[in-house]
Formats: sequence, C-alpha cells, structure tokens
Amino acid sequence: MTNKNETITDKSHPIIVYCSIGIRSEDIGEKLKKMGFINILNLYGGIFDWKNKGKQVYNDKEIATDSVHAFSKHWGRLLHEGIKVY
Repeated sequence: MTNKNETITDKSHPIIVYCSIGIRSEDIGEKLKKMGFINILNLYGGIFDWKNKGKQVYNDKEIATDSVHAFSKHWGRLLHEGIKVY
C-alpha cells in the first residue's frame, strides 16, 4: 500500500479511485489517465454500492468499520447498509 503522503512516480502503479456513487471518481480516473497513469480502477457503483452489497470497508487506521461518509442526507438515501456519517 502506498503511504497517502507519497507521490506516485510509477505511472503503472495501480490506483483505485472511488466516491459515493462512482461518478466523481470516474472523472478523477480520466484526469489521471490524461496525466499518463495507466492502471486506474474505478470502484463501479461507488462505496455506497460496495457497502450495500455487504462488503467490508476500513477506516484510515485500516480497521474494519460500518461507518460510511454519506456526504448529505440527500445522497445518504442511497446508502442502505452501514452507519451513515455526515
């Protein structure tokens, strides 16, 4: 795993991008590709879909958690599993 404070210089290093539902992360992935990165993976459906399917999420300390940042009550309606954090 790459330290979040490191700069990735190897353009073939795998990078996984995600957001709540997958739209913003798709845009970021496209920007990374334009910068020359070649191994970009977008979490299709976003973190909400991932959690709604019962898959595990981890916090910044790499500890399993049920908490998912739902951004707002409007977008939080799409998160059906886990604990919504605003």
